[in-house]
Amino acid sequence: MNIAILVVGELRQVDLVKNHYDGCDVFVHTDEKWGKPFDAKYQYFTSNQQKFVNETFTKDWGHRENFHRVVQWLRYQELLRNDLSNYDVIVKTRTDLDLNIDSIYDFLKDKEIKENTLYVKKDFMWYGTYDTIVETDFFNYIMFYVSKPPYYFLPLNYDVVLDCDLDSMEFTWLNWDKIIDFNGDIKKQILENREWLYKNNSNYIKFNKDDNFHSEFKINWSFCSEKFFLHFLLTKNIIMKNIGFKMKLRSKPLGGEC
Repeated sequence: MNIAILVVGELRQVDLVKNHYDGCDVFVHTDEKWGKPFDAKYQYFTSNQQKFVNETFTKDWGHRENFHRVVQWLRYQELLRNDLSNYDVIVKTRTDLDLNIDSIYDFLKDKEIKENTLYVKKDFMWYGTYDTIVETDFFNYIMFYVSKPPYYFLPLNYDVVLDCDLDSMEFTWLNWDKIIDFNGDIKKQILENREWLYKNNSNYIKFNKDDNFHSEFKINWSFCSEKFFLHFLLTKNIIMKNIGFKMKLRSKPLGGEC
């Protein structure tokens, strides 16, 4: 099995994780200050891209929740521009994760990886086939959303939600119709109310003023990178499944074990 690892952003404590990449081809987009601590193809922003980053992310709307993460999506987009079509599985990860496996290759080599399925844990790490991974290029989509902050676009694709593992991502952060109690059995409620939910699915809502929807993620802005990535995947009809092993976010104890 041919496996590509995509590493995005800062290369923190790489000695703790680089053995996880053995047997895989690794592609990294980072800053030159981090050097080249393991074998990989390294990429950096061009001078024009760096100028774009410096000018764009200092604008007034740069204070919005998680706005700095947009740079990570630009890095991810650049990695996806490599020719990855010969790989059976492509994995996006980061170096501040402690993975409860010996290596990514050994874990994946005998796994059946289904098409149109993303094996994912929050926005920390995910993997899938080439055709699925190219559909996860989120940068242009998220730039559109942050430039139109009052709006959160619908409809929700409830049929795709029914096929997902709801603990793979923060599904309760989505904007749910109040007919759904996300503290209960979400899938059962969707099945019981499917006809009504689809009949009343709107094209978009005004995030701060529409009382027909609720979310477990309390925020005054319409932009949160993880929430919007999840919504984006649903619009692509991508099914989300559990990643298959535990991990721990090393830099933030609140991340806990996944």
